[in-house]
Amino acid sequence: MLDFLFPKKHQQKSSGFRTYPLFEAIEVDIHSHLIPQIDDGSKSLSTSMELIKQLRELGIRKLITTPHISELYPNDGDSILDGLIQLTRQIKIEGVDIELSVAAEYMINDIFEAAIQNDIPLLTLPNKHILIEMPHLSEPVNLFKVLTMLKAKGYTPVLAHPERYRFYDKNLVHFEKLKRYGCLFQVNVLSLVSYYGSSVADCAWTLLNNKLIDFVGTDLHHQRHLEAIKEGMNDRCQHILDTYPFKNKHLFKTPIVSCEL
Repeated sequence: MLDFLFPKKHQQKSSGFRTYPLFEAIEVDIHSHLIPQIDDGSKSLSTSMELIKQLRELGIRKLITTPHISELYPNDGDSILDGLIQLTRQIKIEGVDIELSVAAEYMINDIFEAAIQNDIPLLTLPNKHILIEMPHLSEPVNLFKVLTMLKAKGYTPVLAHPERYRFYDKNLVHFEKLKRYGCLFQVNVLSLVSYYGSSVADCAWTLLNNKLIDFVGTDLHHQRHLEAIKEGMNDRCQHILDTYPFKNKHLFKTPIVSCEL
């Protein structure tokens, strides 16, 4: 255990919702599902706006929302950018002081592999960082082939919520192999507050404790997620958000796909 990360004075759980900016030290959220009616995230423009306003109140200044692209949600650049335009227009109308842009969360599968192979334009985070995910039941058979292809094309893969892939059983050997293939890791705040259960939380803290995490994200889909973050935020979680060297705001300074209306 790296005690400097979790001093005893930060172990106690606080009662009630936090009222100060939880994400003041982070500033940039790189993983959320706030384009309305496009995946399993926000179901309406008004819901998206309410969530965005709350994120701003909690200290998020730049929001890179990341709709799924998968077999279940076969989105493409046009549909995602249409949603971004709609949401950006409403942010301007309501005067919310937040910078909004978009990338995507790509499922590793044969379709994604073909897109890389055929040089289909991908929606990325800045500097060709690309958010990827795996099925939760098993490791994709083409995982390391896809990682190798991404690196060869100049992309830097960022694996969303590695702590949630239970088939790795918290074994650091698997995570260290992914790191050797050039994969960066993004932990979910929801994992840190035990939203997905104690096993996922334990894995998230183990990865942090071993300095294997690079980024943090909300993975926000709906109001229940935001309430869980507020309710579950204790001193230990707040301390890690304030002090761990997450790369969010340091790396993501350059503008990406956004809308000026």
